[in-house]
Amino acid sequence: MRTLKWQRVGTTVLVVHARLLPDPVEWNAFIRDCSEMGGIAARGLVFAEVTLNAEQRRQIQAVHRVTGTRAVAVITSSLLTRVLVTTMNWMRNNHRAFAPNDIVAAFDFLRVNEPERHELLALALQFARELNLSQLAHTLTVQQ
Repeated sequence: MRTLKWQRVGTTVLVVHARLLPDPVEWNAFIRDCSEMGGIAARGLVFAEVTLNAEQRRQIQAVHRVTGTRAVAVITSSLLTRVLVTTMNWMRNNHRAFAPNDIVAAFDFLRVNEPERHELLALALQFARELNLSQLAHTLTVQQ
C-alpha cells in the first residue's frame, strides 16, 4: 500500500500523505525528486494527517534550503502537525498550516493562479482516492 503520493504542477509540488508515516523507500524517492527539482518548484501544497518524525522534518528543511522553496501550505486537521508547522515557520517564515476547510486560504497564501488551483484540486482528489483517504476525498470534492 502506498503511503505517499506527489507530483509537480506548474511551480507547485503537491504532496498527499496516507494516514501513516511514509514508507522509507517512498520517502527517500520523494526527497530525491524534490531535491532534483531545484528552483523549478517554488512552493509546496501538502495534505497530511500524520506528523513527520524529527529526521524527516530535518530532511524537508534541507530540501527547502537547497531548492529555495518560498512557501509551503500544509493542510491538516491535526493540531500537533499545525504546531510543528508553526515551529518550522519560526525558522524561515515560509510555512503555514491550514484546516481542511481552508484550502482557498492555502492557495491564496501560495499565490496559486486559478487554472493551477483546479489542476491541483483534481490531482489531490485522485491521490486521496488512491491512498484511501475518504474524508480528504470528500473535502476535495466539495471544493471543486
